[in-house]
Amino acid sequence: MDTIEGVPEIASQSLKSLGDKSYEKRKAAAQEITTVVSKLYNDGNTDKVKKVITKLQSEYLKSSVANYRNGALVAIASIAVTLDSAIVEFFPLFFNSVLKCLEDSDSKVRYYSSEALYNIAKAARSSIIHYFDQFFYALCQLFADVDTDVKKGATLLDRLLKEIVTESGTIDLKRFVPLLKQYLYMNNPYIRRLVVSWISVLDSKPGIDMLEYFPQLMDGLFLLLGDEHREIRIETDDVLNSFLSEIKSSEVNEVTMNSMMSILLTFVHHNDRFIRFTAVSWVYELILLDEDWMIPYARILRSLLPCYEDNESEVREKATATCNELIKSLQIKGEKVDTASLIEVVCAILAKKHSNQCLVCLEVVSTLLDVQGEAVIGNQHLRETLLETLKEEDDEVVDCDLKVLVKYVNRSQNLEALIKKIVDMLENDEHYMEDRGCLIIRTLCKYMHTEVVFPILATITTKEKNVRFASLFVQVLNVILLTADEASELCAQLRSCFPAGKEGGKALFDQLFPAWSLNAFSAIALCWLAENYAVAYAITQRLATQEPSLAMLLQAEKLVQLFESPVFVHVRLQLINAGSPALAPLLQSLYGLLMILPQSDAYHLLQNRLTGITPLHVIMHSCEASEMSEDDKKRVELFQSVNDPIAVE
Repeated sequence: MDTIEGVPEIASQSLKSLGDKSYEKRKAAAQEITTVVSKLYNDGNTDKVKKVITKLQSEYLKSSVANYRNGALVAIASIAVTLDSAIVEFFPLFFNSVLKCLEDSDSKVRYYSSEALYNIAKAARSSIIHYFDQFFYALCQLFADVDTDVKKGATLLDRLLKEIVTESGTIDLKRFVPLLKQYLYMNNPYIRRLVVSWISVLDSKPGIDMLEYFPQLMDGLFLLLGDEHREIRIETDDVLNSFLSEIKSSEVNEVTMNSMMSILLTFVHHNDRFIRFTAVSWVYELILLDEDWMIPYARILRSLLPCYEDNESEVREKATATCNELIKSLQIKGEKVDTASLIEVVCAILAKKHSNQCLVCLEVVSTLLDVQGEAVIGNQHLRETLLETLKEEDDEVVDCDLKVLVKYVNRSQNLEALIKKIVDMLENDEHYMEDRGCLIIRTLCKYMHTEVVFPILATITTKEKNVRFASLFVQVLNVILLTADEASELCAQLRSCFPAGKEGGKALFDQLFPAWSLNAFSAIALCWLAENYAVAYAITQRLATQEPSLAMLLQAEKLVQLFESPVFVHVRLQLINAGSPALAPLLQSLYGLLMILPQSDAYHLLQNRLTGITPLHVIMHSCEASEMSEDDKKRVELFQSVNDPIAVE
């Protein structure tokens, strides 16, 4: 062990002293060996140099005695300093054995190993780049060490390696980045923090394009935003912000952008709040760069909308802002979008019935109708989903849904079909009709002219085979007509249209009357509104031929309450002129209604209204024969034809 075959220049005492207990003696022996090796190398005797290094590697570094291992490491470090960059050509002989010493159970051996690596790197400088992944492996081993002295050595080596990389400006990122990626997931926090610092150094070095490899590191970096150690979270956030700034100021290729977006979308639902928020914020920023790439609208929408239900308000707010930007981008680049995939996502989310998400989806559909109307109109699944969304409990969703449906039919020119579908939905669910029917029809009128909608509704209703539903539906339409702001213009056209000779109003009356005839009391109200009192009285007379049912009495009470509402103020004012023969049918219809009612609040309400009318006038009018026009006779006949018995559901 104390001699090297073929190298008599190395004294046996020097070799023996490498294992001495005294550090000074080991150091002196290492220096003696280094002096000989230096002369041998300068004389061109590289074979002898190899034999010396091989001896140190095979017998001393692998010795069971710790001091021999320590001495060999000191000798190798000393030789490296002497040979300078030439030490690299001997790496295959000893380097792996030096690395193996990092796992030694003796902390002194591990420390001398770090010292050896430091001296090797300092001597070789940029020549170690080819072995950089091994050096980084060693660095991670040292940072994970529990010994304080070893950690100090690791810090020195780390600083030196960063200097070398910065100076050289060349490093094989294809080999090194996968190593960084691997160590980002290590359990040891010192290693994780080390990797983050290296990513930062490489990214800040001019001439090194880390952005190309950033997608490989994104997953690990984003996970570190939720690290239990605050320093790691802060430093990682700084690194990510630096990358984001580069992305925003660079022309990143579309493949890289898509790769980054895919990774981000996996984090928008992460358990950690800060990770979620940062991921959504990044999605927002990448969408703003839509001029540089084609945004995957469907994937983003599918992943982002559930964030509207996030427990954290800042995540919800950022998700909202991000979706707004997504829709803005869609408005500009929508012509190039694959509508099929986007509509598929929209339909799936609408089916889940989350109000906030539904509103966004409906806005997306509205935008698609603007930019790719033909493609959207032809999608049967979307049409059915939009109709089904009308059953949503949130009024705002129903409003927005109908707005989209109206835009849909305006492009398809198929309003009648839409309204028929809506009526069928109401018919199939009576509870739904009672609960939401009024809202749906009012909202439809909000976005379409009521003079268009109501005649279509009337036509559909007259063809309805379900008499009970038709009667109930007419009641809904009647209340909307008489009380809703959305129908105020239509109501104004009908008001007093007969005595005023408004042909448009009379034509509209005749369009509605067949449907209103399906509910006697609604028909009376329509006649009062239009001041066609003769038909109103005829209907009242027809009511007298049938024994009053509970439904009839309830309808009569509702009609009395409607009569007291503002819409009939023009009719009530006419009672002042009760002596006019033209008003006889009005009084007769009112008294007829009064006679139908039992002694109830509604009865007394109407009775009080009629009390001020002179009984003589009532008698006089009741004795006069009321002249009815031929048109009114036809209207009465129409009413009678659909009321046997009278429909008052």
